[in-house]
Amino acid sequence: IVKVIEKRILVRKASQTPLEFARRIAFMRPELSGFATLTRQYYQFRYDDRQMTVDDVSEFEEFYKYLREMF
Repeated sequence: IVKVIEKRILVRKASQTPLEFARRIAFMRPELSGFATLTRQYYQFRYDDRQMTVDDVSEFEEFYKYLREMF
């Protein structure tokens, strides 16, 4: 997802955290605000030991598909 966004919309600054980048994208492109939501979920999976569910995977896949169709 990040590669698609960086290739077609905006490159993440080296100093930005993933969430800062996601918030910047949401500010610039409100139709992509789902990226910030997914980034917060990623933090939970990565740092809070929350396990991904089938629904979580589907949400990521749907957003990726949306990005691909949009751009």
